[in-house]
Formats: sequence, structure tokens, C-alpha cells
Amino acid sequence: MRAGRASWVGAAALSLVAVSGLRAQQRLLLSGATLLDGTGAAPVRDSRIAVVDGRISCVSGPGGCPAQPGDRVLDLSGQWISPGLIDTHVHLPLALVAHAGLERSQRLRFALGITTVRDAGSRSTVELLAARAHAEDGSRPIPRLVVASQSTPEDVARLGADSTATVVSRLVAAGVDAIKIKEPFTSEDWRGQIRAARAAGLPAFGHTWGSVNEVFTREAIAEGISGIS
Repeated sequence: MRAGRASWVGAAALSLVAVSGLRAQQRLLLSGATLLDGTGAAPVRDSRIAVVDGRISCVSGPGGCPAQPGDRVLDLSGQWISPGLIDTHVHLPLALVAHAGLERSQRLRFALGITTVRDAGSRSTVELLAARAHAEDGSRPIPRLVVASQSTPEDVARLGADSTATVVSRLVAAGVDAIKIKEPFTSEDWRGQIRAARAAGLPAFGHTWGSVNEVFTREAIAEGISGIS
């Protein structure tokens, strides 16, 4: 967005501001920006936002969040602040953690205001969990990573499991955040995956495909799938 000299300061940038150059427990007061709070309410002009230890503690219009002794005050007049965006369907580049393509793509998303991404089962679970730890160490301006892993018939054969649902249980134990359902599968396969994910308290999501779209969508919703792309 361009409006004169105005610019956006997303939550991604806000998180960097909040942690850079601050003493432990020092409060940061952001003042003067126009705030879009994500609720659908009208923009708040001349907003005031207090941040303590990297967390927002107070949000108000121009009359609230009074300054306190020792605050670091940052004047953002003429700029905009909005919540960070979440990209729910990302395929990360073929990546070991240090792969330059992964770092570039994640930095670009962060610069565009995306503070969380969900990888849709792109790579091996080991690589994705390592990439999640890489994103969480706080030293790089990149989004948080939600790891979704797939359970396929090939996984069943490779691991000597008795079903894709068993593979899901192993993925859950490994620490994934979600289960991605992807062809090829039978009705028994995807139903078992959804049930195993739900039993573990994890979301399961998947695609629609060709001629099976209507049937799969209707039956997967009835089974309790969390989302369909």
C-alpha cells in the first residue's frame, strides 16, 4: 500500500522492534501509528501500543497506555500497524536447514508481513522439524513454522506399519503440528488419518482432487477434517 509517505509496520517488524536494543523488562511504547487490529473495527488513528518483554500489554487510542518512567518511546506517526499474516499453505524449498533458498523465501515472507507459515507436507519430517527449530531460535527475521507431515502408503511399507493411521501416530510422537492428507489413498486411509489426528488433538487438512472432489469434500467434513484446500 502507498499513501503519500505512509508505510506499513506489520507485526513482523513490530516483533523485531520489540526485542532489539531493549534491556530486560524494559517497556516499549509505540505511538502515533494507525492501527488495524484485525477484528474488523475501524482503524485506530494515533494509536498507542505498549510492549513488555516482547509481548503486547496495552493497546489503545491516543488517550490510553500512558507512558511510564523508563519507557523507550518510538514515534510511528504516518505509519500503519497490522497483525502479522498467516500463510496456511506453503511448500518450502528443498531444504536442509541452512539451504539458502529456504532462508531467502522465509525472509521475503517476513518482509511482507507474514509471521507464521504452515508447510503443507513438502519435505521429510526430520527436515521440517529442523526448519521449525531454526525459525524459533529468534535470531533471524523469518516466520514461525507450523509443521504438517504426510502419511502415505509408501510410509507404511517403509516403516513396516500396519496402516497409515499408525504412521500418523508416529508423526505425532515426533512432534509435528498437523497432518496433511494427500493422494494416493483409499477411503480407509484418509479416514484413519483424520481419526488418528483428532485422537491426538492435531488438525488434519487436505486437498480436493479431480473427479473425487465432491465426494471427498463431503465425506471428509463429516469425518471431521479441519480444512480443505
